[in-house]
Amino acid sequence: MRRESMRGAGPLALQIGTPTADTTDAARAANGTGAPGVPLPLSIASQSADASARASRTRWRRSVMWRRAVAVGATVALAAVAHAAALPQRAAAASNGLQSAVVNTALTKVSPVAGWDTPFFAANYSQIGEKFSTAAVGDLDNNGVPDIVVGAPDGHIYAWRTDNGVRWFDFFTGPGAVQASPVLVDYNHDGRLDIVYANTHGDVGVVEADYHRLLTVKIGPDQPWGGVFGTPAVADIDNNGNYEVIFTSFDQHIYAYMENGQPFPGWPVFLGDTSWSSPAVGDIDGDGEPEIVAGYDCDGAPGQACAPAYGGYVGAWKINGTRVPGWPKFVDRQVVWSSPALADLDGDGRLDVVVGQGNMPATMFDGGKQPMNGEYVYAFHGDGSAVAGWPVRIGRNVTSSPAVGDINGDGRPDVAFVAEDGLLYAFSGSGQLLWTHCAGNNPYAPPNTGVATASTCPGLHASPTIADVDADGRQNVLIGGEQWLRVYDPDGSLHYSGETVTGTEPMTAAPSVTSVNGKTWIVEVSATSIGGARGKVFAWTTGTTLGRADWPTFKHDMLRRGTNTTVVTFPVYKAAYSPTLYRLVNGSAQALTYAQWLAAGLPTPRPSPTDYVMYPWAPTLYAVTFWPAAWQWDMLTYAQWQGAGFPAPRTATWIAGSDVYKFATSPTIYVKDPAGLVHALTYAEWEFMNYRQPRIIA
Repeated sequence: MRRESMRGAGPLALQIGTPTADTTDAARAANGTGAPGVPLPLSIASQSADASARASRTRWRRSVMWRRAVAVGATVALAAVAHAAALPQRAAAASNGLQSAVVNTALTKVSPVAGWDTPFFAANYSQIGEKFSTAAVGDLDNNGVPDIVVGAPDGHIYAWRTDNGVRWFDFFTGPGAVQASPVLVDYNHDGRLDIVYANTHGDVGVVEADYHRLLTVKIGPDQPWGGVFGTPAVADIDNNGNYEVIFTSFDQHIYAYMENGQPFPGWPVFLGDTSWSSPAVGDIDGDGEPEIVAGYDCDGAPGQACAPAYGGYVGAWKINGTRVPGWPKFVDRQVVWSSPALADLDGDGRLDVVVGQGNMPATMFDGGKQPMNGEYVYAFHGDGSAVAGWPVRIGRNVTSSPAVGDINGDGRPDVAFVAEDGLLYAFSGSGQLLWTHCAGNNPYAPPNTGVATASTCPGLHASPTIADVDADGRQNVLIGGEQWLRVYDPDGSLHYSGETVTGTEPMTAAPSVTSVNGKTWIVEVSATSIGGARGKVFAWTTGTTLGRADWPTFKHDMLRRGTNTTVVTFPVYKAAYSPTLYRLVNGSAQALTYAQWLAAGLPTPRPSPTDYVMYPWAPTLYAVTFWPAAWQWDMLTYAQWQGAGFPAPRTATWIAGSDVYKFATSPTIYVKDPAGLVHALTYAEWEFMNYRQPRIIA
């Protein structure tokens, strides 16, 4: 999901503009840079033949997808007990010795108390009664104000301004629910963020803030069989400078489309069954090219690869559409609706695949004769082998999509997710349980064992996020469960809470953590049917700056690639006095647009090599940044000096852009600084300037 603080990962408004620099060759030679000055940005201010035979099973499966186990009855509960007896028992919650500084502080709500509303749904195309689209945050119209972008069950994409709460963007994607989370990317490379969307009618596209469509795709037959539930990922998979849009579908295919609207060579790939999972994109086999990873179903119909067994797969494909060796991985007796996360769990330098399963009831396939197999979260190496310590056993099914980040501060990735027993789990990368909490309104309620009661945690399938929301150097785990947003410390202590409003539906969208005007914002999405069905958007702040953010939104970033990697494609630098971000290209500083920073995965900026100088006879303060190819000079305002923390300047022998001169008729040497102040040099001052030779004015 832009920001003033530039700390951590999340959307914000960058400053873009035209720089000031020393442009004279003589000055460059004299000041010792030996290279031209660098511009400084100023303020920015095919379905298979047997598909029809599976259609009735698939249709019924969707209708029961999110029903709680209470609707299944005692048969499921008894089967679960019998199944559990034959498997290792779930570990008890563990303490990692970390201490929480504060317990359960109320977050400050920055949205209206009742949230920002969408219009009343003229049509509600959702078949599952829940809202999964996570908010995206970014500056859509380049006005310096971040916008909150949300998909809705009525087929619309809406956007609100963060400065005044005005809902100014309303785009109809088509007659299907937008359960996919919006993607924000500069798709056509014009310096502005665009929105990638998908709905359950099979409409996929890219639209600009002025409603101009850049890509329009309609896949499969009409809803529900051609729809898209999962969130698309956007990546330049062939490294040609253009983006591809990758998405799964109910029509039993996974797609990749190029910017010209044509399928990427080798795509779509036929899966053989539906997919609810969202694709992740990253190099899992170390070959230097990204792979595409996603989950999909296999209901055991004749002709399917899994028959006569049933369950689901986690698949991985090369960019040419061929399978990665060692894949797919079959999950017996459970579908895979969870969206995979890619991260290096074991420190071997390669991305691993972390994924949950699904929430298919036991009665779906054989009337409950066999228990379902959903109580595991898996982690695989790129070759398909299991990561040490995985899979982990939890209380019940995991439809939630994992978030991966350093929770306990040991420098290695940890994994957080929610299970249908209602618990939020945190595991180390080695598969050790760190802690658990109920993700519902009562964080201390015990888990349900198949049938939720008033005293147990309800069955939930929200997805968490990971970020340091108050810049205390420790990352938090965030989850929206029922009507409360919860923020947990590394030791599992409840630190912050944010209430939605009575009557809202349980939250299933992941929280998005971002920075607005230098303060942490947490954005959540829900819905209500009170007085008419409509969407609800809530936002809270900690009132502090945002710290490190390893997984600040659903699928990690606004391109929704689902990849957490410590390998940054290039380092990013920032001076304390300016919000502008830079990268080095052949030693020269290149200012980044927000879209470029976003595409790089929002790497945390490093401090630039900047010093502060001034002439002893002048009041003006200057910043000089020592880039390898050329030094960059900037005249500072008082506000910029204040923003840098009032650094004490050193006395300069020379400031780029100064003019040393004398009149032919006089021995006096003068200096005119870049601010226009003229000073007559004493001999000692001229000596201090290393006897810089003046230009002669006749």
